[in-house]
Amino acid sequence: MNFFSQVNKIRNLCYDLVLEYQAKKHEDFTNSFQSPKSKLCDYDRYIERKKKARTSTMKTKLDHYLEEEVLPRSSYFYILMWWKLNELKYPTLQAIARDVLVIMISIVAFESTFSIEGQKLTPHHS
Repeated sequence: MNFFSQVNKIRNLCYDLVLEYQAKKHEDFTNSFQSPKSKLCDYDRYIERKKKARTSTMKTKLDHYLEEEVLPRSSYFYILMWWKLNELKYPTLQAIARDVLVIMISIVAFESTFSIEGQKLTPHHS
């Protein structure tokens, strides 16, 4: 497998991930506003079909993001801050980044406890 086919494979996985997040967001939105007798159901289906038709011919936010100029390397670059600042520009991508880049505090505390304890223990205690 060459470099370009690997990049295309990753790109396709990203598109699938974006579609999954958008579908979940739409599902959460419609579930929060829908009652069993709501007449908005037909309207929601109409809007969803219109969105699907429009996105098939238009560039997606992922396309725009991937076409942006690459930022120069910097030891002072904070990716979480960048995503926070660009939340309005790329809301779905920001949600994905938030889920993917998050590090659970309990995991960090757990690992750091063992790394510190390894240094504190004497041969008698280990």
